[in-house]
Amino acid sequence: MAAPEPEPSPLPGLMPEAQPAGERPRVLCADCHRPLSAHDARLWGRGRGCRRKHGLDAAPRIGRFDVEQDRLPGM
Repeated sequence: MAAPEPEPSPLPGLMPEAQPAGERPRVLCADCHRPLSAHDARLWGRGRGCRRKHGLDAAPRIGRFDVEQDRLPGM
C-alpha cells in the first residue's frame, strides 16, 4: 500500500490572513492604491479624489421600466 502524498502548502497571499480582534481588513483604492479609511470610500473601493477624477460622485441610477404581467385570477 503506497503512502498518500502530502498536501501541497498554499501559495503565499492566497489564504486569508488572521486579523487581530477589532481590526478592520485593509482596503486599498482601486486607482491609486492608497489605504482607505472613510466608510464611503471603503464601500466604493475608491478614495474621494479618485471618484471625482472619474466622475463617480454618485451611485449609478437604475433605469425604471414597466414589466408586463398577467392578471391574477379573480381580481
